[in-house]
Amino acid sequence: MAIGANNIATGDGALATGNGNFASGQGAIAAGNNSVAKGASAIAMGDTASASADNAIAFGAGASATGANSVAIGSGSIASQADTVSVGAVGAERMIVNVAAGSLGAGSTNAVNGAQMNALGTSVAAGLGGGAAFNTQTGSLSAPNYTILGTSYNNAGSAFAAVDAALSGLYSATLQIGQDLNKVRREERGGIAATAAMPAAPMPSAAGRTSWVGNVAWFKDQAGIGFSFAHRLDVNMPIAITGAVGVSPGTSNFVGRGGLMGEF
Repeated sequence: MAIGANNIATGDGALATGNGNFASGQGAIAAGNNSVAKGASAIAMGDTASASADNAIAFGAGASATGANSVAIGSGSIASQADTVSVGAVGAERMIVNVAAGSLGAGSTNAVNGAQMNALGTSVAAGLGGGAAFNTQTGSLSAPNYTILGTSYNNAGSAFAAVDAALSGLYSATLQIGQDLNKVRREERGGIAATAAMPAAPMPSAAGRTSWVGNVAWFKDQAGIGFSFAHRLDVNMPIAITGAVGVSPGTSNFVGRGGLMGEF
């Protein structure tokens, strides 16, 4: 059906109304001025609007819907991909305003609005810390800054890697300290055991004679073996040269002692 001047409707059940409109698709509608609806069930409304694909809809002056099942809304809007809705064109974008908050549940296909994106960006920035901030005008997130052992890092990955490296070094150092302390403890106990095992030998009974004593001692988990001697000199007063050694087999500690012993 063609209504108005210079309209043509060739498709079954097609409608062309206004001036110079062309509706060739089955069930297509072309309305306005010089609008074209070629696809089946296509709708073109406005001045020179065009809906060339099946089920495509173009509303507005110069609007074009060339993708199947696509929708172009507004003057100069272009919907060239199938199953899409366009409210503008490259270089002539539009904002969609007054959009209700959409569901964010798993599997949701709702649109989200600026307030939801602002909440998400602000939450991410707060979670990152380190001075990170969300720019509500550009939607950008400024990088955080973490200082670890005097070095600055601007992303969480490198910062955590630095923390991991520092903790690994601290663990290794702590392990080494523990090993060193255990060694010192063994050596201390071995030295005490070796010293305990070297008591003084008694004064020999006569000049020229030597007395000796051998002992074994324990302290905690370490053992000591000691040997002491005294050699009496052939002089008027009872004087003896003394000496002693002690060894801790478990630690290789060696203790020695020398001296004089006399009586008057």
